[in-house]
Amino acid sequence: MYINDLTCSFEEYRTVRMLHENKKDLSESEEASYRLEFDKLYRELPRKEFEGYSSHEVENILYGPQAPEEKPIVRICNIPEFAYKEIPLLNMVKRMAEKIAERGDVKTDGNNRIPREIAEELFSELPIYEFWNKDTKRKLLEDYYINTIQFTRLLLKVSGISKENRGIITISNTGYDLMENSDALLKKIILSHSRVFDWSYFYRDTKWGDIGQFGICYSIILVQKYGDEERPLSFYAEKYINAFQHIKEHGKNGLSYKEEEHIKSRYLKNTFGWFLLQYNLVELTKYALEISNMKVRKTDLFDKLICCDPPEYGFSQDK
Repeated sequence: MYINDLTCSFEEYRTVRMLHENKKDLSESEEASYRLEFDKLYRELPRKEFEGYSSHEVENILYGPQAPEEKPIVRICNIPEFAYKEIPLLNMVKRMAEKIAERGDVKTDGNNRIPREIAEELFSELPIYEFWNKDTKRKLLEDYYINTIQFTRLLLKVSGISKENRGIITISNTGYDLMENSDALLKKIILSHSRVFDWSYFYRDTKWGDIGQFGICYSIILVQKYGDEERPLSFYAEKYINAFQHIKEHGKNGLSYKEEEHIKSRYLKNTFGWFLLQYNLVELTKYALEISNMKVRKTDLFDKLICCDPPEYGFSQDK
């Protein structure tokens, strides 16, 4: 039984329990006990819109374990040292930190960016996806490069790897320690990226700019469940918005079709473009002008790096 199939109210539940136990009246303590039992039952039932996870499990996915004995449902696994070389963002963070460390400190330019000399060295090390060479104008590619370098610099800062004071960037003691430990560095970057970094940073219009940041672990679960098969990105956007109904209910009259499509596009850019692709957890298998029509599947690295526990009562079967 799924939670959205449960039509029994507390009053009905209480009546059935009283009949079963042959009780005519309840004391205040018995009433409270029935309420607690009903709430627990409700929280433990699978929720269809969350792929069969219960409300209690969803809290774990969104906010982390809610009790000391619990473990996170979504976890980062340890991988062999050579496998870390397959993670573009991790390697970019390492290279930028190394270049700053080599110089002792680095002064930002007039636009508050990493100096051009360092940026150009890093440009040559950025991965160029095949479809960019064929279909993307040089200006768009340069904009992506500039944003990626700036994003990496900010990630160093919010992760505590670097320190900035009046435009002077240095590596912190914590940063030097993390540079020697790929596992600890990756976990620190992912945690800072998903929880601390402002995902609306690259948008002039910041409304819905951070969409996807809330519930990023749920998006990871969706890729874990469905990512073996090549699917259009729109598939994941619809799953996400269906789970988080408060998005559709935004405002007095809900969302217009245009607003919903705009939100889906931002969700896909944030979740796939600025997160999953950066860690090589998914690969683009089909390029299209409309982002929702692009197709992806998970990489081999995904199953090595990401551990996801299934729902207690099993995944919902609708694929």
